[in-house]
Amino acid sequence: MRLIALFLLLVGSAYAGQTVLTVATDTNGVGTATQYKLTGKIDTINVSVLDGATTGTVEVAYAPLYMASVNLATNAVVTSKVFRPRVDATDVAGVALTGDAPVMYSLFENDVTVSVTNAAASAVWRVVIITE
Repeated sequence: MRLIALFLLLVGSAYAGQTVLTVATDTNGVGTATQYKLTGKIDTINVSVLDGATTGTVEVAYAPLYMASVNLATNAVVTSKVFRPRVDATDVAGVALTGDAPVMYSLFENDVTVSVTNAAASAVWRVVIITE
């Protein structure tokens, strides 16, 4: 019993939470949803269509304070897809460092927007953002 409790504690500490966004497309196959003030390191973004096998273009982006939006994931999705967005650290000139491993995006009260385009009319998309 103690081993199970320890396992649950370790698993629970690996992920701080998950945010679920639902995007319903209109008659033109377009829809958006926004999660305001998301905080944490983005580990995984799971995208799925609740209505079955449907194709659409999904874009997940966040808006840093006073800056242009940053894309976390953009791709055509058929039924479901898993994204693990990472970023490479840069030097003082903004050039990507090549000797380090990419790291997770860290958000602090940033707005995250999910946009779906080129999808079927009235499709329902579910996006789960797992943070640590």
